[in-house]
Parts: sequence; structure tokens; C-alpha cells
Amino acid sequence: WDLHSLENTGSTTFETEDACDEFDDPADERRATGLFRHVMIHPESQRRLLWVMLCAGLLAWDTLIIPMELASLLPESLESEAASLLVLAVWCLDLLVNFVTGYYTGVLVEMRPGLVAQNYLKSWFALDFSVLMVDILTTFLYSSTGTFVRMVRSGRFLRMARLFRLLRFRRLLEVVSRVTDILVSETSLIVVRFMSLIMMILVLNHFIACAWYTIGCEERYNGGAGWVDETILENSGHAYVAAFHWSLTQFTPATQNLHPV
Repeated sequence: WDLHSLENTGSTTFETEDACDEFDDPADERRATGLFRHVMIHPESQRRLLWVMLCAGLLAWDTLIIPMELASLLPESLESEAASLLVLAVWCLDLLVNFVTGYYTGVLVEMRPGLVAQNYLKSWFALDFSVLMVDILTTFLYSSTGTFVRMVRSGRFLRMARLFRLLRFRRLLEVVSRVTDILVSETSLIVVRFMSLIMMILVLNHFIACAWYTIGCEERYNGGAGWVDETILENSGHAYVAAFHWSLTQFTPATQNLHPV
């Protein structure tokens, strides 16, 4: 009986080892081989999280700056051009990073370079590449000189084209998703969701404030006077604060003295 048990135990052990060998097969785990093992990025790795947080920070910067540029609240300067070039360089690098970032296929993570690149080309590449090309074009026109370029820059279409950057909003959603996956407490999840709603309301009010400031300045170009001219304000910064306050009052039962004239 002991010999028979040992034989069964031995066979079970060999079968378990075979199963482990089969599970550890790189083809089943869908891992990269050779030099690509050091290049490919796991979607749940710390490197990916840090990179996504950096892109989310740049997107938050664009969300703040672009509406203010459309409303002519920010003057053109060398600092703003340098910041635009730096942001553009990061987005160009992000396009390459997406080609080496694995993705989930069910419960497994696909890390083989060919399939990862093929999946990205079929999913988000067209949108990312289009936004990047518009970004490169607008940045080039803003940093160039010449009569034709000045005419194009003075047009509102070129400024509106910068709004295409905000199509990368999925980066913020990815960060929120990663944060909610890490949190275990239900209270923490409620706080994160509540703060997300607050941020969405503030961003919406920011866009409304910039649009309201633009409306107030339109009459100035038509030879009249809008609320920006009728209201005693020291500079455009104070005008933006007044416009932001007006936009907040539209969401709450409050009053404000600003109105179209």
C-alpha cells in the first residue's frame, strides 16, 4: 500500500510540475523576449502609473491654459512658447510609449511587441496621431513669423484648433480608475468620486468664465462697450475672477451684478 501511494504521489508530483511548466511558458504568459523584455511596460506597473500621472498633469495644464488663450486672457511670451514646446515633446514621446505598453486580453497581459503595436494601431492610434499633428501644426504656426503666418494666427480657427488637445481626456479617466482600484475603503471611494464631481464642475465653470469674458470683450471690437468695459476692473485677471464668480452663480441660488450690456 505504501509503494502504491508513493507511486501515485510521484505521478501527481510530475503532473503538477508539468502544469507549472505549462503555466510558466512565455507563450502562455504572452511575455516579450530578448531586448524587448526591458522595453515593454506592464499596464499595472509603477512606471506606467507615473507616466500616466505626468500626462494627466499636462492635460490638466492644457485644460486650464487653452480656454484662457482662446479668450485672450494670457499674453504671448517666450515662456508660454517654451512651455508649449515642452508639452509637445512629452506628447510625442507618449505616442511612442503607447507602442510598448501591454494590454489585457481577458485575465492575461499581452506583452509581445508585435501584438501590442497592432492593438494600439487598431484602437487609439488614429485619435492620438491626429491630435498630435494638430498640436504640431498650431505650435509651429504660433512660433513662426511672417505676414501669412500672422494672418493665420489672428484667425480664431487656429486658436480653436488647440481644443483638440483636450481629446486626450481619457488620461484623467485612467488615473481615476487606477486610484479607485487601489482604494479599498468605501469611504475613500466616496471621497474620490465626490472630489471628481467637484473638479468637473470647476472645469465647466472655468470654460464658462472664459466664454463670458470673451462675450464681454466682443463689443469692444465692434466699437461698443461690453460688461468688461462697463465694470471697473484693474486688469484681465480681475475680469476673469469676476467672470468665474458669475459662472458659479449660475449653478447656485446666488446673484451677481454682471450682465450683458
